[in-house]
Order: sequence, then structure tokens, then C-alpha cells
Amino acid sequence: SHVARTRHTHSTGMAVAAGMRDCLGALDSHGISFLTQLQQEGLDYLASHSAMIIGRDDQPLPGRTRKFITAPATLLPTPTPRKAYEMLVRLQPTVNILIDRIARDHDFLVESLRGTVAADPFTARLMLLYNTVRDANPNIYSEGLTLALLRNDFMFHCPPGTDFADAQPLQVEINTISSSFGMLSNEVANMHRHILSLLFNQNTRTAYELAAHLPHNESRKKLVAGLAAAVHAYRATIKPEATNLPCVVLMVVQQPEGNLFDQRLLEGDLLALHDIRLIRMTLQDVSTRTVLEPNGVLTTTLLGGVVAQVALVYYRAGYTPNDFPTEQHWDARLKLEKSAAVKCPNLAYQLAGTKKVQQVFSKLSVLKRYLNDSDATLVFNTLANLYSLDVAEYPSEAAFRAVIDKAVANPGDYVLKPQREGGGNNFFDEELVEKLSSLTPEELKGYILMDRIKPASLPALLTTTQAAPEEAQVTTELGIYGVYLGDGRGARVNEAAGFLLRTKLAKSHETGVAAGFGAIDSPLLVPLQPEFTNALRELAGRGKM
Repeated sequence: SHVARTRHTHSTGMAVAAGMRDCLGALDSHGISFLTQLQQEGLDYLASHSAMIIGRDDQPLPGRTRKFITAPATLLPTPTPRKAYEMLVRLQPTVNILIDRIARDHDFLVESLRGTVAADPFTARLMLLYNTVRDANPNIYSEGLTLALLRNDFMFHCPPGTDFADAQPLQVEINTISSSFGMLSNEVANMHRHILSLLFNQNTRTAYELAAHLPHNESRKKLVAGLAAAVHAYRATIKPEATNLPCVVLMVVQQPEGNLFDQRLLEGDLLALHDIRLIRMTLQDVSTRTVLEPNGVLTTTLLGGVVAQVALVYYRAGYTPNDFPTEQHWDARLKLEKSAAVKCPNLAYQLAGTKKVQQVFSKLSVLKRYLNDSDATLVFNTLANLYSLDVAEYPSEAAFRAVIDKAVANPGDYVLKPQREGGGNNFFDEELVEKLSSLTPEELKGYILMDRIKPASLPALLTTTQAAPEEAQVTTELGIYGVYLGDGRGARVNEAAGFLLRTKLAKSHETGVAAGFGAIDSPLLVPLQPEFTNALRELAGRGKM
């Protein structure tokens, strides 16, 4: 097991979270409905900064009949281990390089997914498209220019007896397609700064101390800059006959779409900061509104009749079988993949982000194929144990059955994962037992098994549809964004690009905000400096006067 032995017993995170909650409770008991006022401040901030979503029932509605609601969020930032947070930010450029090298290794992808392709029709179809494009252009994936906007998701393993500040970050998954909420997470972090400035009456010294505990979120700026960099790189390689056509970014979207504001904020920033226009299309729109020219340039006609070329295809759809209800949708994906536009991601990156490939590269020996020994070890230490469910990958059937039997006997210690993205797909506890017991050996190849991460449960205040926020026990999941632009010969852009902290009820298994399980949060890095701890005590004291 990669899980480190523990040394301390005092839960720093719980103490800090409880302290902040008690401060607010003391003020609220003063008879001024403080929590109600504070929640209204937070919700007004989110609404005025477009941190909104469209409710599931309202998504299909036309025009002004759609109802917009503030994104689910916590009212205060949630304690997060500083040591782990800073290490993950430093490590992200290395992870970016790892995923790029894996995505460019054709033999590794094909071999890793051999069993999965036989068991999972969706992965098989992605692989078929990948091979079709590669057969026509053998170097397209090994040498082609590609943009990756990744999000590397972690939970903090904190078994009993561990100080929260020393909790070990373990990877939940890495997202290589449609890594969302970069814009909204930025605004929630800003809202938390606003709320805390109100709490401390904008005291300059306290604000200075506070800044050391609230990392600045650069996700909005850096993700948009990554898209712009890809467009500029495309412009440098434009075919002579296309030089007079304006360049646009094509965002492939779902319809209906609940996470519209996260996408529209990105669209607005891209135009305002980089003078680059973004257009939105479903895969069905792609089939009727774009033309793949003989030279590979993808063109479309904009509103007003101007013909433009697509410099970058940016997917916020295409990660679930539900996005491909007909052959027309698959043909549209193939059309985009064949084009000269930069893809974010291309099919190789999407395959590299499958659960099965993540299980294969969780071995230290595999990591050392792509990274030096030191970097490989650093990445390895952030990975939970993952297990193949392909009997052909075990030395004997008995060894394979031993893994299955152990999970069935101890279902609370494992998670069963299919090759799906988008939240709500995994199996836990009794559902895990039922699934493992009912699937055939051939069907099991479409899944992987993972050690279950045991995070600390912390008290938090969640914004609600009621007058006051809801107090709840929660756990968190931290995502670190990464931007990588390269062509197989080296990186043009390679950096960490901000964070997304998601909070869920401790009793819930999933954290996906878009899937309806979690709330957007931001980190309060612990342990706290003494000055900030004293400010919390002073705040609680004012409430008890």
C-alpha cells in the first residue's frame, strides 16, 4: 500500500473548521440572524459574478423561461492540508508531461486497452476512430500539436490517528476531457475572500494574515490563456490558402447544458483578453454547420455570413455514450479529429484518460518508462492502489479470484469503476458486491478496482434554498488544473493552472457538482498561523458579548 503510516492524533482541519463555524454561531446567537445575512451576501456575490448554473428541469426550456440559480457552494473555505496542496501544485507540470507522453505512445495505449476494448463498446468505438485517423496519418498523434486542459483530482487520506495537516493526497482520477468549473471555482474563491473580509471588518492585519491561508486561484486566467496559446500556435502553421480566414475556437457542447455560465465566462474572457471568438456547437451541429476542406482546414459560416476556420476544437462533450445517440454524431467526431484544427483533447488523450490506462500507469515500473526515477516516485506516492479486473493480466486465475474475493469480503475498502466520466458511475459497498458477483469475466474487463480513500469528515456551512445555510459534515476533493501545449518534441506551455475544491456530504460517495452531488469550495490552508487563530477567537468573543 502507498498509504503512509500516521504519527499524530489531533485533527487540525476539524478543529479549524469547527472554530470558524463556532464563531459564526456565536454571532448568530446574538439575535441578528447573522448567518442569514452572510448567506445572502455570498449568494449575491455569486449571482453578480455569474457563478450560476441552470437547474436540471429548466435546461430544455426556451428563452426567458429558463431559470438560473447560483452554483452550489460552501459559505466559507474548507481546511485543506497546506503541505499536500503545495506539493500537488508543484507536481502538476510533471503529471502534464506524463499524460502527454502516454497519449503519444500508440503501442502502450493499444496494449493497455486491449481487454477493455473487448468489453466496453464505448471505449471500443473511440479506439476505432483513433485507429482510423492514425492509419490515414501515422504521425498525427505522435507529432501533432495538442492542447490539454487537465484536472488532477485528489482526496486526502486521513485514517484515525492522523493529523489532518499531514493527510496524504491520493489521486481519485485525472480528467483529460471536459475538465469543467475552472471559471466558477475562481469566483467561489473570490466570494470566500469577500465573506471573510466582512467577518473581520476588513482589518488590514487580519487580511494580510488571511491571504497566506487562501491561495489565489488562477484557473480562470490560465485556462483561457491556454486556449489562446493553442490558437496562436495554429495560426503559425496555417496553410497558405487559408491565411485570410479568421480563426475561431469551436466548443463542442451538450444540449441541454446546465453548466452554461462556466462556458460563457470562458468565451467572454477569450474575446475580451485575447480577441479570439468562440462558437458553440453540438456534435449534431458539427455535421451540418462545418465543412472539412480538401486541405484539412475545418471551416464554418458565422452569424453575419463570414466564413471562418476552426483553429481549436475544445470538447465540453463527447465523454459519455449519451453524447453519441446516432451514427451522425460519431461521424461528426471523426470529422473533427481528421481536421487540421488543434484538439483539446484529441482521441489519444481521451483514451489516455480512461480508468484502465490510469490503472496500468499506477505501477512504478510503468511510470519510469516516461519519467526519471525521482519524478516517477513523486507521482507514484500520490496514487492509490488500483487493480486490473482482466484475468489475463494475472499469473493465475486463483490470483485474480483472490482480488475479487477480498473486495467482496471488504466492500467498504474499495471502489469499482467503469470506463465512464461525468460523475455518478462508480459502485460502492453492497452495489460493489452485487456488481462483482454478477459480471462475467469478460464484462469485468471493462472495470477497474481501486482502494477506497478515507478522508476526514469536517463541519461546513452549505448555501441552500432556505433563508439560512445548512450545517453539515463534509469531505472534500481537490482538483489541480494543468495546461499543456506540445507537439511531441517539447512543451510550448506546461504549468499548473489553479484549482477546484469540491465538497460533498460525508455520507455521499460522489463529488460531481454537475451531476448534483457536490458543492464548489475553496481551500483554507492549514495549519493556521497564530495571528489568524487569534483573530478567530476575537471574532467569537465579539459574538458572545
